[in-house]
Amino acid sequence: MFTVNLKKILPWLSIRSKLIIAFTGLSIIPVALLGLYAIFSNIRMMKEIAYENLTHDVRTIRENTANFLANVESDLRLLKNSPSLRQYVQGLNNSIVRNVDRAPKRLDDEFLAWMKTRRVYHQLRIVHETGDELIRVERTDHSDSNGGYRCVPRDELRSGRSSYYFLLADNLKSDEITFSTAELVGQTNERIPIISFVTPLVMMASRSDALGQRAGLLIANVFAKDLFLVMETPRHFSAKGKTVLVSGDGHYLYHSEKKKEWNKLLASRENESLQHDYPQAVADSILSGKSGIVSEGIDEIIAYAPLFGGAPVSSTHPVHAFTVPFYVFESVPQHIVLGPASSFGWTFAAFLATFLGLAIALGLLATRQFTQPIAALQQGAETIARGNYHHRLTVETHDEIEKLAEQFNLMAAALEAHEREIQQHRTKLEELVQMRTRELTDEKTKLQAILDNVPSAFILLDKGYRIQMASATFGLVTGLHLDDVRGMDCASVFCKNGFCQQCISRKAASSGRMESHIDHMRGQSGNDRYLEHVAIPLREEGHVHAILEIITDITERKRLEQHLLRTERLMATGEMSALIAHEFRNSLTSTKMILQLQSESKRLTRAQQKSMRVALTSIDHMENVVAELLSFARPSPLQFQTDNLNTVIN
Repeated sequence: MFTVNLKKILPWLSIRSKLIIAFTGLSIIPVALLGLYAIFSNIRMMKEIAYENLTHDVRTIRENTANFLANVESDLRLLKNSPSLRQYVQGLNNSIVRNVDRAPKRLDDEFLAWMKTRRVYHQLRIVHETGDELIRVERTDHSDSNGGYRCVPRDELRSGRSSYYFLLADNLKSDEITFSTAELVGQTNERIPIISFVTPLVMMASRSDALGQRAGLLIANVFAKDLFLVMETPRHFSAKGKTVLVSGDGHYLYHSEKKKEWNKLLASRENESLQHDYPQAVADSILSGKSGIVSEGIDEIIAYAPLFGGAPVSSTHPVHAFTVPFYVFESVPQHIVLGPASSFGWTFAAFLATFLGLAIALGLLATRQFTQPIAALQQGAETIARGNYHHRLTVETHDEIEKLAEQFNLMAAALEAHEREIQQHRTKLEELVQMRTRELTDEKTKLQAILDNVPSAFILLDKGYRIQMASATFGLVTGLHLDDVRGMDCASVFCKNGFCQQCISRKAASSGRMESHIDHMRGQSGNDRYLEHVAIPLREEGHVHAILEIITDITERKRLEQHLLRTERLMATGEMSALIAHEFRNSLTSTKMILQLQSESKRLTRAQQKSMRVALTSIDHMENVVAELLSFARPSPLQFQTDNLNTVIN
């Protein structure tokens, strides 16, 4: 479901503005939609009426113009088929044109009477195939269609000056008629706009010869003004619209707004063409040979139709013999057609603006009942937020907002009570914190005293192996100051000077258990020095977050261990010496007894006896050495006794 969230679209709007927008929208939108629908419906209806009226006008103008031309066609056919003219045409001979007498008087009288009954003609001419005039009946006053007529005498007839008409009649059949606009120059050099109708005159050899030889041309010059008067039929938009007759190449033959002088054809003026006044697409539509309406891309509505072509424009006078294309159209400015709709639109806009102002004013008045209590609630909330829980609201709207204000006051009272309780708890908590702080300070002092008096150096490393803190023994063991190395990597401090051959802390962090290692190094005085490194990983939530490294100088302990080791070795040597001496003395005793027995023999020579005595003396000496060795290895308990000191000294 689609919903409009004004908070996202216009986040800076107040609740009063949102309510005014909602009230105004609910009241204006239906009226605006209804008004727009009425405006567009009115515009569409007016366009349809204008289309219908313009189409009717164009049809009427087309019928009147076609009837006018059909009457001219009927006149020319009547003249061509008159017995006098047919007899005269049959008597023409190309080889003796100069000797041909002028037309019989009855033919002149017939032409003269015919022109007097039809006041739209300016001239009626018969031109021989050679271009010479044979008959010319014309109006005596060229500027007045009500003037008299005369038959031009033979000596005033033109010779060889009608090639223009022969070009128009070229390729015409005997029953076809063509016409074109032209301008004649009168006797006083004034221009006379005319429409020249031309049809061929044919000599037939026999009654059965339908395609005879062309003997000349029948030319009828009609006042263009009379055709234009026919086109000025009363129309629906006669006052503000325009009617135009245009040729096949786009030049105006008649324009109801531009006809300033009857004695000058529009077709002869510069820039008086359809292509000059309208876009090419509009001009192409009008000259397409079809009927229709065009209003796109221009500020006019144009209804157009071809003057000939398609179905007959009149059932009584069908036009079918003319070969010249002409088109008629009527146009009216769109603002004329849509003027009432525009006036209605402006009236509706003024009404809508007035209605909008009233809606906003009523919205401001109505929303004031909401916004003032809400503003009081907002101000009260800000006061409570600043800590003034004694503030209370006084709202008398007798609706839900008043109940909300009462609940706000209850909330403020509850907050005030809770604030008192919190203050009491805060006082107790501060006392408890002070007591615990003193206890922690005492414990820290004791722990620090213990650590500072322990001969080992305690170093705390973070998980990046950087030195954070150390005990007082740190400087005695390492020879460094804590302030100089705090925050530095332990490897860069200890390993570079041979103080630590391997980083036991990294090993403990990777293994997750305590690791130890003893380093042997030379002191500054050249003596051997032994340091024991112990790394203990400290865990928090299963992860190693710090490492406690303990460094102990065990040089003295190493010396005691070496001394004890030597003592033990001496004791082992003494026991081994006693065992060897005991076994050796047993062997000496046996050897001595044998030698003593041998020395008592009577068979020994003097030299042998002497050797025996030497051997026994050596054995005695060896027994004394063994006795001393046993006395050293197994010293006998001291026996204290009194004796004469002089004797001892002596």
